Amino acid sequence: MPLRRTGSRFAVDEVDDVVAQCVAALQSWERGQRPALNPDDIVIRQFRRVQFAGEGYDADSVDDLLDEIVIQLRSYDPPPEAPAEGPPMPPTKDAVRALVTFRALTVLGVIGIVGGIVIIAMRLLGSA
Repeated sequence: MPLRRTGSRFAVDEVDDVVAQCVAALQSWERGQRPALNPDDIVIRQFRRVQFAGEGYDADSVDDLLDEIVIQLRSYDPPPEAPAEGPPMPPTKDAVRALVTFRALTVLGVIGIVGGIVIIAMRLLGSA
């Protein structure tokens, strides 16, 4: 994950701790054991944001990585009605669609914000 000194960024120590927990959870599943960490623990996790000067992980990169880990963990996690010994279940089409829709809306929102900033800058500079 890229480190940044400006923009939206998360505290390195907190992210490193959660990523280590995620690695342990994925390794547990690979060994056929149920991990202590579940996907919902990752989804609700919030990180301290780095303020002003200071280095932190790029927030978008952290979110993207954790999204992929959640998808992987959910693919291992059997639904409540299925026996725990069954084969891993792939993510549902609805879950994938929801994630893709969320990412698309996020990108569109960022594009809208950037476009608004460009228009304001052009007007301030007398170009429009």
